[in-house]
Amino acid sequence: MENKEKNEKYSTFIIVFKILFWTGLRIGEVLALIEEDIDLHNKFINVNKTVSYVNKKYHITTPKTIGSIRKVTLPENLISNLKLYFSSDKFSKNVRASSSVGSLVI
Repeated sequence: MENKEKNEKYSTFIIVFKILFWTGLRIGEVLALIEEDIDLHNKFINVNKTVSYVNKKYHITTPKTIGSIRKVTLPENLISNLKLYFSSDKFSKNVRASSSVGSLVI
């Protein structure tokens, strides 16, 4: 693997870790995020779906409980990290995997 590829992959893992750390989201919720779920202007993430692995397949579904559907406030330091990530080449290369709900962020 070339050094550039390693850096891009590493950067994706870092942004996933930062979202997990600073927001308290579950891993399935982070992996299900689409661009429209992250509102940098109003400083929140709209959590309304999750990824689960059932019968050797990944599924994007609504959370198990109504209480899991929520808006999570973004701290300023994460907002600046997300702006950099969204404007980078790694976002446009790695992230544009499409799903039934939209373009996945991670």
